[in-house]
Parts: sequence; C-alpha cells; structure tokens
Amino acid sequence: TPTQILFPKYVTEEQEAYVRGFSQALEELYQKQGVPLLPPMAEPDANDNLIQLPTCAGGVGGGWGYQKLTYNETKPTDYVPSEKLRMDRKRAKNRVAAHKCQQRKVQRIQDLESKVSKLKERNQILTEHASNLRVDIENLKHTISLHRSSGCTLMLS
Repeated sequence: TPTQILFPKYVTEEQEAYVRGFSQALEELYQKQGVPLLPPMAEPDANDNLIQLPTCAGGVGGGWGYQKLTYNETKPTDYVPSEKLRMDRKRAKNRVAAHKCQQRKVQRIQDLESKVSKLKERNQILTEHASNLRVDIENLKHTISLHRSSGCTLMLS
C-alpha cells in the first residue's frame, strides 16, 4: 500500500541509532544511581524480554528478516527510586500523623474519664450533703413540733 512507503513497518538504522542513544543514557543513569535494570524479584528468561521487529535485510531489493531487540520489563507498580523514596516518606509521615492522632484520641478519652470521675465524686458529695440537709430539716420540724406542743408560739417573719 502507498502508506507503507511513507510509514514503513520495519525499523531503520536511523531509528535504531536514535533509540540506542536513549537506551544508553537510561542505562548510565541507572548505573549512576545504583538501581538494577530489572527488579531483583523478577528474573525473566532470556527469551522473555526479546521483541522481534521486521527489518529490511539487504539494501534496495533485499528480503525481509527479523531483528531481535531487548527491553527491560517494568511492572506498573515499580517506581523510579525517587518516586519510591517520596512514597516511603509520605507513608512515614502518614504513620506519624496517625500515631499522633491516636495519642490525641487516647488523651481525650483519658481527660473525659477524669472529668467523669471528678463529676461522680462531686455528685456523691452533693448527694450526701442533700441527704444531711434533709435530715436537718426533719430534725428542725421535729424540734418545732415539740416547741408547739409545749406551748411556745412561733413568730414567722
């Protein structure tokens, strides 16, 4: 088709050289940071990370062949070390914040329990005082009735 002339499906040497520069720069960056190219948990087979791309094998009238390119698999959950460090810091801050929140909650509960116990003590004291006042009222009523029965007159003001 005419579009295959404009946009061929094979990889040209120019495209390979263009990608090779990026691959080398990426490998150098990983080596400087001390990050392995493959995750240590996943050790793929030698054939697992090969891609076969169609290439033009001979100049103008050559036949078709396949070129094997290797790539490094990365899982979607794998992060660049800086992202992983950022996520670890975020999780650590979150743990600290959660711990502080839990401590504040426990402190609030302790304060409320302390207030409850103080109020219960105060209520007990007031209940005893009210009971004593009731007894005093009964004693006064009894004293008044004794005075009346003995002939004393009371002046109410």
